[in-house]
Amino acid sequence: MQPPTISAVIDTPLNSSSSPASIGTYTVTKYTHRSDAFIGFNDAQFTIADILPGLEYWIEYGLGCDVKVYSNSLAKCWHGFINIVKLNVAGLTITVGPLMDIANRVTVMYTGIENENYPAISLGQVRTLEKNDVNSQTKYGILPKVLSASDVTTEEAEGYRNTYLEKMKNPNISQDWSSTKKGTPNIELSCLGYAHWLNYPYGDVDTGDQNPSDKIIDILGATPNVAWLAFNTTGVITNATIVTTEQDTQDRTGLSIIKSVTAFGDNTFARWLFGIYEDLRASYGPAPTTVHYRQNLNNPSNLIFNAAGGLVYPWDVRPGRWIEYADVLIGETPPSDLRDSARFQFIESVKYTAPRGLQLKGGEVDTLAQRMAQFGLGGTS
Repeated sequence: MQPPTISAVIDTPLNSSSSPASIGTYTVTKYTHRSDAFIGFNDAQFTIADILPGLEYWIEYGLGCDVKVYSNSLAKCWHGFINIVKLNVAGLTITVGPLMDIANRVTVMYTGIENENYPAISLGQVRTLEKNDVNSQTKYGILPKVLSASDVTTEEAEGYRNTYLEKMKNPNISQDWSSTKKGTPNIELSCLGYAHWLNYPYGDVDTGDQNPSDKIIDILGATPNVAWLAFNTTGVITNATIVTTEQDTQDRTGLSIIKSVTAFGDNTFARWLFGIYEDLRASYGPAPTTVHYRQNLNNPSNLIFNAAGGLVYPWDVRPGRWIEYADVLIGETPPSDLRDSARFQFIESVKYTAPRGLQLKGGEVDTLAQRMAQFGLGGTS
């Protein structure tokens, strides 16, 4: 197997109509990505070497740029956006970001007090009006944050809100210089999958019950960036299990609610999976119960094959699937349930490092987590 050439197709942010001069297709080095059974495409990191004038554009325009990663087999390996830009030139490192730390729509939930009298009178839980920075939202997308405070006046809470917005409306920029650093100018890009845009405060005024699939579709469609962040929900399979929505007014993030309802599984206590993959494709459905990949540990090439015997390249391996280590426990009677044999691994997380590095983290696919979630329990002690 020839080492793959990993290429990143970098385009303007999905929310932007402008075009920085540095976008295009790049051959990258030091490439790695991670995908998880819950969340899908999670993160990726890689380096691009370029002439200095081209690199300087990334300081101004790099954050939020859309990134599609391909191998030389034209397989789309990963899809996300740039969260951190790091420019290295002549011993100087300039870091911009993280994008996800920006706050350009801020409100404060606080315990209000009226302190004109002594002792101060409690006003209970109060929320300030939202304060927005339109210029930041236009450039980076809407990034809301809900802050909290205790025993403050309305004026103090609004001052806290305004100060935080002013500080956090633009990305952080830091510099580090060393006289011993050498090498060709380059940029290091740290990226996140689009599921991370679901970390917005989700407030549902409907406190009734609904099924998880409808809840997930609601959350995907309620993002404050829905004008440009249009998730493809055709991969969301209907789940008839009923979940409560009574806590959805408590400023929980959309992603945390999706994680909670995904943990419910279904009425048979089977596990279900959620993720955002290429082209904003949302996937929600039951975890598989059959083998998808096979590997022989005694094979020095460490090749992985699909169930039909076809070669699967390491950059194409996805989480949320079963792999069989065919030369482990040879002679064992195949179990009716793959969870009952150490020969089979459920892939919870995939980490790929170019050119051929692959790390598969196993997970448990059992009914206990689903039973406890449906009973309103989070764990054992």
